[in-house]
Amino acid sequence: MVGLTLSSRYGGSEASFLMAAIAAEELAYADPSLAVPVYFLLETAWPFIVQRYAKDSVKEEVLPRLTKGEAWIGIASTEPQGGSDVAGERTEARFVDGRWLLTGEKNMVTGVSLALRLPYGGGFVTITRTGPLEAKHRAITTMLFMVKRNGVVNTGFETRDYEEWGRRGIPTGYLRLNGAPVDPDFVLGEVNNGFKIAMEGFDVARTLIGAAALGTARWMLEQGKDWIKSRNVFGRPIASYQALASGTPNWPLGLRLPGSWYIEPHG
Repeated sequence: MVGLTLSSRYGGSEASFLMAAIAAEELAYADPSLAVPVYFLLETAWPFIVQRYAKDSVKEEVLPRLTKGEAWIGIASTEPQGGSDVAGERTEARFVDGRWLLTGEKNMVTGVSLALRLPYGGGFVTITRTGPLEAKHRAITTMLFMVKRNGVVNTGFETRDYEEWGRRGIPTGYLRLNGAPVDPDFVLGEVNNGFKIAMEGFDVARTLIGAAALGTARWMLEQGKDWIKSRNVFGRPIASYQALASGTPNWPLGLRLPGSWYIEPHG
């Protein structure tokens, strides 16, 4: 499942994103905590972007380790001042002495401690600013910042996992960058042309997130269906007080749900 949409050259299955969406939905149906499906959808979307835009040497080094389960690739986008305003990213990348140095803070980054535990390590498609803030999307560059590479932990960053409510099976935390180095070969695409690359990544990642949400919703609805049939109130199942039935709805407002059951509004 890991690297499902990647080329077989790197150990992937060359599956379509339709198949990846089906997989995300079924994984979420089986694991409504969303830990496994979130792992899957991140490892499907952002490595695909690396495959499309990274240099061959980077792809040949990182992607086979990912499909073996020895590496992690995530996304570092959200910042303290906002999450979705990619054109307003403030994490700065400066080219000094032959390498990029990153300074800034990323929040809600999934998998930093996971990457640090894996044998090879891993990194994040990191959205950086390589020009003035006034340039907005025209000064955005995407880079693959490696927190750990070939078993060696990088320098110039701090991280800590959040203690979360809800989903706890996969770690989310912050990434503070204090002059963290990035090799020029790990720039994705061209400098100052990363906005489109980031948007392409979000297109596929958000689609898979939606698929995972559907899988969890299916699980929730089935749990609800079973509960109202087994929960007794005033000597009768609460389903007997509701408009829950099997078959095809004949009410125009009936909401058709998987498994040939539906909920009709009354009143």
